Amino acid sequence: MTPKQSGWDRFNETLVLNDVYVEDDEVHDAFILAEMAHAGQTRREWDESNLPVPYFEHPKRAARILIEELGVTWNNSLISAILLHDTLEDTTLTKNMIRNCCGVYTELLVQGLTAGPDKDLYINSFQTTPLWELPLLKACDRLDNLRSLPKARSEKFTRKKVEETGRYLPAFARLVEIVPEDVRRAAAKVNRLIQEQLAVLTPL
Repeated sequence: MTPKQSGWDRFNETLVLNDVYVEDDEVHDAFILAEMAHAGQTRREWDESNLPVPYFEHPKRAARILIEELGVTWNNSLISAILLHDTLEDTTLTKNMIRNCCGVYTELLVQGLTAGPDKDLYINSFQTTPLWELPLLKACDRLDNLRSLPKARSEKFTRKKVEETGRYLPAFARLVEIVPEDVRRAAAKVNRLIQEQLAVLTPL
């Protein structure tokens, strides 16, 4: 009998198939840390069996957008940060835990992706940050959120999230201007994918 694959084994297949350059254990450690931190949490979406989707599916899907659809395969810290992006906000994980596991750079990115009490300040920060990585990762996060909205089965919730995403669009559009040249195509593509998804959802 073939042993059942772990969540990491399945995600690692994504890394291998997309020729992700894995420099050390950072991505593995980030995956395990985020998986443990989100254990028991569920999303506001339901699967084909009418069961709530485990929360960690969202960071994994956002990471796959970054890797498979945008082709960002050379930076382990970006992959680690998108896997961990909701942990400071929604779990008991601390900045020190992330730093000790994945380093200062990944911790900085996760902090930048963590919403504070002032939502306006948080959204505006993606327009003013000197770190192009933050709006790129946020765009992956929002794209997965938009794609999962039909499974939320709530027209009111969908409209709220669509309107909220609209407030991020200036920051996402600015991405094309501030990213390094080798990331420009990815920045343009994620903008296009978000606009396409918004066009599908807006009539609701």
